[in-house]
Amino acid sequence: MSREVFEPGPGKLDATGILNVNMRAVLTAIASNPGGSAADVARATGLSGSTVFRLVSDLLVRELVLEGERIRGKRGQPGVSLSMNPEGALSAGCQVGFGDCYLFVRSLGGRVLAEQEFAIEQCSYQHVSVAVANAYKAVLAEIGGDQIKPIGLGIAVPADFDRLCQLVMGVHDDPWSEEAFRTQLERLLDVPISTYSTGSAGAWAELASTPPPRPADFLYLFVDRFIQSGFLLDGRLWTAPHSRHGSLGRTIISEAKAKLYDLVGGQAWMEESTNGGTSQTEVTERWARKAARALAIAVQGVSDTLELPLVVLDGTLPPDLMDALAEQLAVALPPICWASAPQVRRGSAGPHSPAKGAALRPLYTEFFAAEHG
Repeated sequence: MSREVFEPGPGKLDATGILNVNMRAVLTAIASNPGGSAADVARATGLSGSTVFRLVSDLLVRELVLEGERIRGKRGQPGVSLSMNPEGALSAGCQVGFGDCYLFVRSLGGRVLAEQEFAIEQCSYQHVSVAVANAYKAVLAEIGGDQIKPIGLGIAVPADFDRLCQLVMGVHDDPWSEEAFRTQLERLLDVPISTYSTGSAGAWAELASTPPPRPADFLYLFVDRFIQSGFLLDGRLWTAPHSRHGSLGRTIISEAKAKLYDLVGGQAWMEESTNGGTSQTEVTERWARKAARALAIAVQGVSDTLELPLVVLDGTLPPDLMDALAEQLAVALPPICWASAPQVRRGSAGPHSPAKGAALRPLYTEFFAAEHG
């Protein structure tokens, strides 16, 4: 059910809600300052010493926090050093592609415990849900999932997956439905399922992989078979309302009389290759110029409207193609931007960034912040 924009929202948090907020604050403080004491956590969070003591005790029982040596050299009773347990929880992430998929399990501290690549032959929700479920069960068996299971499985699915997938694999009998896919997968697996667009999941992974000070605002572009996009705005992941996925790929590039989907990505590269050339380098340069021009036109409107300072480019294409596209985009943007052109840089999370972001997001919302975008 939706509400009117100016209608008052939910009331104040109940006791459970307050407890969860405080727990996240404490765990965030411990993760940000490993080796600090409970008193340090109290000062960082503004919570009382007794509240922090109760929450730390609960986190120790849940094995999310570890105790170390006593901290000496300070006034008062020596405290015990605290740190987040990097193996205290697990999460899984899956990157659904146009044929090739990737799934892995990671620890709270980021260690990859198991991974598996697998293929899909059609893009109906029933076929994809079974393929993902089988891959998930396989990786869980590899790490002994009977003893401990992930707190969630995040799935990164391309925006406009149904239409784009049919261009690659042909028409299928059952239409794609993300809601039906999620429901079916939850029936097949005993784990909470979250779905994100490929661009949004990749943007979150990029934020996490960037060392401080992290950028609060950027446009993230993931170049796969077709281009995908995501936003970080004021340090928060932007997601389209009502569980839909917005996409820059839908932009009509009038001078090319085509959508951005048709002009940027592996599909466009393959089509450009069929036009021939004296060398692979010539084909790459020609594709990169065309793709960068179209991408610059699409990015300009968003960048000037939101005054974004940064565009991050990542993807699954070979490094020489990604480098050429980034270089050409940096050249194509300044002449058409009304405000200062955003900086263009290559991403740091890599070709599996959507899977990484999809796995990280459930951990973040469970243990560090309740916001979902």
